[in-house]
Amino acid sequence: MTQRFYSQFVEHYLEYLLSPLGNVALSGLITDEERRGIVLFFSKQTTQTENHSIKLLQRVTQSDCAIEVYCEQIDETDVRNCLRKLLSVFSTLNDRAEAEGKALDDDDLPRLWIVVPSASGKLLDGFGAQLNLKNWPTGIYFLPNVFRLVIVAIDKLPMTAETLWLRILGKGETQRQAFIELWTLPETNEFRQKTIRLLTNWQTLLQEQDNLNQDEQELMMNWSLVDHLSK
Repeated sequence: MTQRFYSQFVEHYLEYLLSPLGNVALSGLITDEERRGIVLFFSKQTTQTENHSIKLLQRVTQSDCAIEVYCEQIDETDVRNCLRKLLSVFSTLNDRAEAEGKALDDDDLPRLWIVVPSASGKLLDGFGAQLNLKNWPTGIYFLPNVFRLVIVAIDKLPMTAETLWLRILGKGETQRQAFIELWTLPETNEFRQKTIRLLTNWQTLLQEQDNLNQDEQELMMNWSLVDHLSK
């Protein structure tokens, strides 16, 4: 999928969903040559609303964090690059704390959430990523806490209302099912109409491009099919 158009959608989509919960800082658009996704930062002063309809994303932003979204499956190099960037942030924060005469615990450091369509078992095992089913649903894999990094495999998330907003960022059947669920939400749902409008705008951008790749063609087909069924 063309990374530039995907990043534009992700930027607007997650900013819209999460702005009511806290401060959102956007990293800016990236080029087609880069595989990494958009990065979003959130403040600790996140508003907690118990009945918020995006509960899973609300839990993610309960403390300082970044969310990096990829449109393709990642490999070991991608994860190492994420860790490298995160360790640089940790170093800056530790230097700042020392200058103020403070000490930071691991839990004071921000966590990076990498959101991907899917993640191989080999990749997850290689980094010691584990599920935490006592507190989180399937599909969310935590690296050892010292790394402060989580991999969210969208295709492994349960098909529940709270995961819908992440499954929209998936691929293939996962995304198609999420589109259907989005259309069937009651029109009173506060996020339904704006999300549909963002997806429609994304589709319009793709329609104007030549030589769509397989992922882009699949996206167009998924959205067109659901749009047709809804009429």
